[in-house]
Amino acid sequence: MDVSVTLVSRDKVLFCVNACVLRAASSVFETTLSLPQPKASPRDPVIENLDEDATTIEGLLRIITGRQFPPLDTIEVIEPLALAAEKWQMPGPLSILRVLLVRDKRFVNSNPMRLCVGLSPGVDRPVKFGF
Repeated sequence: MDVSVTLVSRDKVLFCVNACVLRAASSVFETTLSLPQPKASPRDPVIENLDEDATTIEGLLRIITGRQFPPLDTIEVIEPLALAAEKWQMPGPLSILRVLLVRDKRFVNSNPMRLCVGLSPGVDRPVKFGF
């Protein structure tokens, strides 16, 4: 049986996730969770100080675990999900979000430049959503 990992959001919400799920969805977590853990640690790993808020983490976890997606109806909802998916190297969720952005006319017509380049506070480089 695989261990659970606790992710702690920026706003201090805890998410308990099966490590196998995180490893499969994210090469960042695959690498992080393969690092040796302290032998004295009696509990499952905790990953704290994440930059993402609870809404973003919950949305990505819903996507990678096959649960009902969060409402993906505005660019303000999709952008933090896409930024986190790219940061955590999650190709599955990122490809779903890219398809949605390209195929939904609301996003294409509203602000095409924002679709091509996402900028977020704390990100020092443009993040391409990819076309």
